[in-house]
Amino acid sequence: MTRKKLTKKQEIFSLIGVVLLVLVAVKFLYPKLTSFEGGHTVELGEYGFFPEEITIRKGETVTFRTTRNEPFWPASNSHPVHDLYPEFDPKRALRPGETWSFTFDKVGEWGYHDHLGSYYSTDVGMIRVVDTTSEIETTSYTPHTSEIQNCVEAESKRKCWVNNLKTTMAKDGLKEAFQLAAEYYKVDEEFARNCNDITHYMGGFAYRLFRDDKESVVIPESTYCALGFYHGFLEVWFHNYPKIEEAISFCSHVEGVLGESQPLAIGNCYHGVGHGAYHMYHISDWDNFAKGMEPVCDICEGTGEQIWNCLDGAFNAVNMDYYQSRYEHLEIKENPFRFCEELPKYKLQCYDGLASTLVWGAGGRLE
Repeated sequence: MTRKKLTKKQEIFSLIGVVLLVLVAVKFLYPKLTSFEGGHTVELGEYGFFPEEITIRKGETVTFRTTRNEPFWPASNSHPVHDLYPEFDPKRALRPGETWSFTFDKVGEWGYHDHLGSYYSTDVGMIRVVDTTSEIETTSYTPHTSEIQNCVEAESKRKCWVNNLKTTMAKDGLKEAFQLAAEYYKVDEEFARNCNDITHYMGGFAYRLFRDDKESVVIPESTYCALGFYHGFLEVWFHNYPKIEEAISFCSHVEGVLGESQPLAIGNCYHGVGHGAYHMYHISDWDNFAKGMEPVCDICEGTGEQIWNCLDGAFNAVNMDYYQSRYEHLEIKENPFRFCEELPKYKLQCYDGLASTLVWGAGGRLE
């Protein structure tokens, strides 16, 4: 049977029909990846959210997606309760390839994070929402630029330091990042005061860069600032991949390489495991604190003679939650150690980890 040849007009209409079918298929098969006028996209990639900061107008929508092959959960600060902007929260983890969109109807600066990350994860960002009549300055975003900013006059020194250290680590390696940290330490007293905390963030970011070659991070420079680097590195590692046997093996390697010059290195390594164990469980029912801490304490029991250092890290993480006012409603200022009394077996380690809570509870003064 011979097919009738199409006229030129029929060929054109057939081609248009095919194009329309493709467009309809794209719309229905990939609805969440399509963009629209006035929309903005933030992507969680290997080095964090990009753009890390954006400015939008009230009523505009931001779509979040990831290129990582793992779930993510973009949500408002503070972590883990999301109380800064409670509606800015998908209320669940998003699968790889899935996206989530949110329309911002409140003017303000809304910090956010990946809820599935640990306390010292650098997967954070900022959505700045202005009113509909405000001018928005156009910013050219270049990820991981090699230019090192002068953070002295920065609006947020901490953010400037962390961003520059991340950029340097990704571009030039861990040793160069520590050299930059050493320079900041020399020229800025504020950096020196916050050095341990900032190296926590360096450790958290380093895990993402060096997770397939963890032993390469064990260098002399990693002991700067009272070994805060290992607190962050082990916290993020153990939070994402809680295999105590591998953590024990890594900490033994740290001791083998650094133990002679830094005898406290192994203890700080296990302190980081305690941080990670605590943040795995995100205790939310503070009225049943002892029950919530049971699996954390079980993990630390698995570290053998290093249990004290592991539990010290875990209770230190509880201490940070108090500092961040995550359970201020419990009114524990009169007895900051009430949690310790619920865990008689681990009371001494709890007292040690929560020591600075007493100072915070007293408003910074002990009289």
